[in-house]
Amino acid sequence: MSTQAYYKERLGFDPQEAMQDSLNGGASYYDGHQPKRHRGEHQPAEKHDQVYEENLTKFKDERDAIQKKTFTKWVNKHLKKVNRHVNDLFEDLRDGLNLISLLEVLSGEHLPRERGRMRFHMLQNVQMALDFLRYKKIKLVNIRAEDIVDGNPKLTLGLIWTIILHFQISDIVVGQEANVTAREALLSWARRSTAKYPGVRVTDFTSSWRDGLAFNALIHRNRPDLIDWRNIRSRQVRERLETAFHVVEKEYGVTRLLDPEGEILTLFIYFTFMYIIVTKLSLCH
Repeated sequence: MSTQAYYKERLGFDPQEAMQDSLNGGASYYDGHQPKRHRGEHQPAEKHDQVYEENLTKFKDERDAIQKKTFTKWVNKHLKKVNRHVNDLFEDLRDGLNLISLLEVLSGEHLPRERGRMRFHMLQNVQMALDFLRYKKIKLVNIRAEDIVDGNPKLTLGLIWTIILHFQISDIVVGQEANVTAREALLSWARRSTAKYPGVRVTDFTSSWRDGLAFNALIHRNRPDLIDWRNIRSRQVRERLETAFHVVEKEYGVTRLLDPEGEILTLFIYFTFMYIIVTKLSLCH
């Protein structure tokens, strides 16, 4: 089944007809678009729209669940340094204490906090964290203390993603030309890492990765013991992708954000975690 056919069946429309730029830090991919109707279809508009909305909601929920799982792992990796842990990302950041502890670990600075359990104390703690981020010149778009205290899923994910971008990959733009974004620098890193591999040509975050070779080349470049490059080149596309995602999840704990049969889901986030692994953990093998 082709990519378009797979997602047409799953979502009720062809994503290629309505895709927005999905690499803008976590924005919804299909917001503001309506599915195109195809010649010969006589489905009532109201019913068609209802099916579209139901399938789109399910699709977004699945994507958010994957991001939540991945972000939770990242948060706990740092919180364990101060003997803290979150089980539910949306629930366990509400009082602001885990959020403050996370920022202290990442920044090496000490932040004040309220110890009470009332909503007032929760708001104060979260506001302290947000004010600290603004003090660090980190742009927060439409994120208020009330949103985090109320456990807003979308804005909580957005806040953690903003923190990841600043504290984990901000150094990727160091030494780059002025006004180079993290996305552009990350693409440049991937291109350099795979440049000498035959059949691999990285030019973007979409089509360059669909045959699976670039993924495996990136892994092999840093951990040649994990990928048999000669063997992987002779495999089918699905096998290549499955191998790469399985290795990254098993060896590094990065939850797959991609479906081998479907469109790329939040690929920029996936590459960010691969970059963190390769450059930050300094694995000694």
